[in-house]
Amino acid sequence: MLLNLKCVLFLAVTYFGLSNTKIINEVKQSIRKFPDGFSFGAATASYQIEGAWNADGKTETIWDHLTHNNPCSVKDCSNGDIAANSYNLFKRDVEMIRELGLDHYRFSLSWTRILPTGFPDKINEAGIGQYAHPIFAKEGDFPQIMKEKVSAKSAAQGYYRSRLVEFTEEEVNMIRGSSDFIGLNHYTTYLSYRSNVTLEEKQDSDVTSYQPNSWPGSASEWLKQIPWGLHKLLTYVKHNYDNPMVIITENGFSTLSGLEDDDRISFYREYLNAMLDAIEEGCNVAGYTAWSLMDNFEWLEGYTVRFGLYEVDFTTANRTRTPRKSAFVYKEIVRSRALDPIYEPNTKVMTIDEGH
Repeated sequence: MLLNLKCVLFLAVTYFGLSNTKIINEVKQSIRKFPDGFSFGAATASYQIEGAWNADGKTETIWDHLTHNNPCSVKDCSNGDIAANSYNLFKRDVEMIRELGLDHYRFSLSWTRILPTGFPDKINEAGIGQYAHPIFAKEGDFPQIMKEKVSAKSAAQGYYRSRLVEFTEEEVNMIRGSSDFIGLNHYTTYLSYRSNVTLEEKQDSDVTSYQPNSWPGSASEWLKQIPWGLHKLLTYVKHNYDNPMVIITENGFSTLSGLEDDDRISFYREYLNAMLDAIEEGCNVAGYTAWSLMDNFEWLEGYTVRFGLYEVDFTTANRTRTPRKSAFVYKEIVRSRALDPIYEPNTKVMTIDEGH
């Protein structure tokens, strides 16, 4: 959820296949300004930070079930039972948002906290606190080639109908143009080539994807630092979906623990540069959201990697939050509305500026 903004479509894009494309890898050395009205934010997600897994009437999620019944499916055998304890420490989280001077905060709500039975028959008052083409394309519906491929493969697998939902004309017209903007979660890029793939989850695409070993990495095996991938993705959205308003709803970099995170700073600067290139070429990008406001439970990687602008001490009961160097750099970007490639913070004391 984004505060101060209307409805959103989260299009989870964590890789972008490329073939026979020109690669742009240019480092900008001058100070660059962001457009007037551009919105800066940071993101979190409910299970990854909240904790309080069974408090105030909340029931079990699929991640509660997985981590309680098969804990070592997670790299460090951890879970989100407490995580960053944001359910109880939300006032500190709001304070961090104010310290950074953010324009918006993207968070999510746990449905099992709001609808504990999974149905609207019971609303828990204590807890209330890949479909871009059908929505944005002029013709609506899924791409024809996608419908044909999935239908053919579904038939070959013995299904009596396509695994891809089939819209009626009325549904196509209802869905088309029904979102105010497109929200992009983007981290990294893959190169893809045509092949006969047998893996169940990739078989409809008939492509194989990979990342060259020479690409700069992170603390996560899957996350390579490829800023030109974001530029190409934004350009693709512009050309294929009639240049809708775009807000980048997640973008971030993993490190190990520690407050000196120059690699994360480099990542943010390079991806923001790529985004500014796209904006200058006419892409309608209205906002950027850093992942993440704070360290959190990173799914199957548990707490072995860190994405936060603020480091969280998961060994203490109060889950102390401490700003990393990147938090001070991001704060200056938000304050100045500019990207300075050589800015260095001159303090390690984080304060709330007047007006926030």
